[in-house]
Amino acid sequence: NLLLLSLMLVQQCQIVNADKFSYSNSRRWRRSPVPEPAVDLQVDQVENKYKPVLTNCQDNPKIKEEQPIDTEVMRVRAYDRDSNSTGAGQISFSIVSTGKTFNINPKTGVITTNKNFNRDEPDREKDVYVTVKASDKGRPSLEEVCTITVTIEDINDNKPIFDRAKYEIPIAQDTEAGAEIMRVSATDIDEGMNQNITCELRSKQ
Repeated sequence: NLLLLSLMLVQQCQIVNADKFSYSNSRRWRRSPVPEPAVDLQVDQVENKYKPVLTNCQDNPKIKEEQPIDTEVMRVRAYDRDSNSTGAGQISFSIVSTGKTFNINPKTGVITTNKNFNRDEPDREKDVYVTVKASDKGRPSLEEVCTITVTIEDINDNKPIFDRAKYEIPIAQDTEAGAEIMRVSATDIDEGMNQNITCELRSKQ
């Protein structure tokens, strides 16, 4: 019985030691988790094949002088053969000419005035120019530029001016009716029909 008890104790110790060895070694040699491969969420860039094309640069818009700021001049139009579902086919408008006489809506292409134009003296703004750019949102961005001529039309905003402030001329008492006794002169700096002058006499009581 003593021998049997010794054998049972030895076997039990071996089992316990084996468990400890297995446990300790499992902790010592346990592999760290393998990192999962990173997923690249970047969307592939669509090739930007075509540049925007401005279609109505040859238009010659006309506006009256002395109109208030934000008067609409025209709407610039453009198209891009790339798909508009990508940045390569989405168009934005801007003004690249010097000076700030016009504004443009970057989405609609509507050009509006940013000053009061004067066709008459001293400014003589008869034709003014604005250079616009249509650019897409591709990478790299492609663009087209054109210059538009805007004609400022005259309005009747100036009165005639006589060459003299006062006219005095002696008339003989026997002057026949209908005889020419003098001529008056006046000028108007407006243009066209707005500068035509007619005269009439009004008696002064």
